[in-house]
Amino acid sequence: MVQIISRKDDHHKKWLGFAEAKIKNMVKRLEMLDSLINNRVNHVLEIRPWPRSYNNIKSEAIPEFES
Repeated sequence: MVQIISRKDDHHKKWLGFAEAKIKNMVKRLEMLDSLINNRVNHVLEIRPWPRSYNNIKSEAIPEFES
């Protein structure tokens, strides 16, 4: 799980986009790596991340982010 916490919506959107892009690239590379390791032409391994967003959640772990 990746958790992005910020006080401002515009900061949150920027970091969310950054994290989603990095995860997407990581998934693509893991699928390609599986094909290379197992000498497969077709992609057998498929990773499907399930992104979920939550708005206005107060974190108990990081109290300074609470309003």
